[in-house]
Amino acid sequence: MTMIYVEWKTEYEIGNSEIDAQHSFLFDIANRILRVLGTDEQILLLSELFDELFEYTQNHFRDEEVIWLPLGEEIFQAHRNKHLLLRAQLEAIWLSDSIFNRAKTAQSLYDWVSGLLHHVLNFDRGMNRQLLERV
Repeated sequence: MTMIYVEWKTEYEIGNSEIDAQHSFLFDIANRILRVLGTDEQILLLSELFDELFEYTQNHFRDEEVIWLPLGEEIFQAHRNKHLLLRAQLEAIWLSDSIFNRAKTAQSLYDWVSGLLHHVLNFDRGMNRQLLERV
């Protein structure tokens, strides 16, 4: 099986350097997970890498939510709900019975990152634009 990787591109940036750097690092963690799948180190490293991804995702979402809060409670809650869904999807990948199935885990993680990218391009970018318009 050809391994798939996810690439952060500057065209994905939303215009907030802190958040853009965090988005890039989320892609980096996902790629480290994808690289270890199917290797002798998989069993040793997978739990550690998923823990890092969970923790970093949680911190990133919290940082974003603080930044978006000035846009108002309704917008903030709608965005937070999207974060909760992404978090639940990531947890479902880890809790899946087939977590050690290289192909299934790789595809699930790739799909999650694709969903994250959709979120970045369609929601975070718009949120940042709204925030800049208020300044």
